[in-house]
Amino acid sequence: MARASGPRCSALAALAVCGLLLAAGPGGIRAEDSASASPEADPLKLSDQIGCDGTSVLSALTMTPELRALRASLRVAGLQGRLNDEPGNVTVFAPTDRAFAEFLNDVGTDLTRLFADPTTLRHLLLYHMLPRGVSPEQLRAAPVFQTFWADKEVFVPQPFQGVVSGESGTTARISKSVKVCNSYIYLISYVLLPGPSLEALPPFAEYKPPAQSIGLAAGSAAGTGGGGGACSPNATVLDLLQSNANLSVLISMVETAKLSGALANASAASGPGVTLLAPLDEAWREAAGRLQMPNASADGFRQLDSATLRTVLLGHVIPRYLPPAKLASQLYGTLAGPAAGPVLVSAVPGNVTLQTPTTDARVVGANAADVCNVAVYLIDSVLLPARLPAPPAEVQTKRKK
Repeated sequence: MARASGPRCSALAALAVCGLLLAAGPGGIRAEDSASASPEADPLKLSDQIGCDGTSVLSALTMTPELRALRASLRVAGLQGRLNDEPGNVTVFAPTDRAFAEFLNDVGTDLTRLFADPTTLRHLLLYHMLPRGVSPEQLRAAPVFQTFWADKEVFVPQPFQGVVSGESGTTARISKSVKVCNSYIYLISYVLLPGPSLEALPPFAEYKPPAQSIGLAAGSAAGTGGGGGACSPNATVLDLLQSNANLSVLISMVETAKLSGALANASAASGPGVTLLAPLDEAWREAAGRLQMPNASADGFRQLDSATLRTVLLGHVIPRYLPPAKLASQLYGTLAGPAAGPVLVSAVPGNVTLQTPTTDARVVGANAADVCNVAVYLIDSVLLPARLPAPPAEVQTKRKK
């Protein structure tokens, strides 16, 4: 096979340079791609949304007529099963039939010869998959994403220009976006490469999500605390929060929103209990930066109107006691109701992830104090509602002075 000799970017340079590759050539953005894309078109506007009705990512690919070559490639590479019954959420950058045709022409081969090496084909396809669902909002905001090829990433030049880039500089324009439950498919205009050519791909190792210890043992019976022994009937969820120095921002938010009493009542020993998904202090700061709040400070959340702040906070509270033994992979409603939407939990031994329409989060620990009917899981991201107003303009102006 001939070597693809188009524009290249190093991993570090990709963010700044790959978005400017407008000239024709292997891996660059085709002139016809640029010309055909309407300035008003939004490639991340979902063209289809398939609910959590059992439809798999593979089924969604099958329903997309311009992905025949990709479907055949997945079959040859033995990856159909993964996309048919993957227990977690995934993101697929899906080269269209035209994308495959242009790529194969550039490298001087065809599908028959590509299919003759199913191992390399499998590795190449796994480079087009991310081990989590990445929403359009997240794609706009983040410049780098880990793929199923360990230590190999795809890049999204920022500010967002409608393209994704491989580590070698192969760049493709996004033409369509499809949501399948909490997974995503993005149709792209070229095949991405993690190396300079098909003959010079780097050594392959498959990415495995790091195992994470939850650190909270399941209670042995109803009414026991996290440690499984006798619980303190007079303690509340607030006592758990105050026992962790990394939850100071959350405590301050709860006080600002005047939710201390509500959480105390929800966690009463006589009730059904409560499960709190508690963002760490750093998670609040990261969310403030993502939302472009003043000075990227968590103080911006305190400037939200009371109803909005309460919605954000109550969207982290499940009105049931769910120790690890009871935390199942399913959708859970929160005290915020429809205003924040449900939280999708994916729970496997040693690893729990959370997903909302706007946010992916991972459980990184838990408080194990013995408080009756209370479970607190420490998470690495703030679960944001789909619509979150910015702080008032006058507040932002005051903070800049």
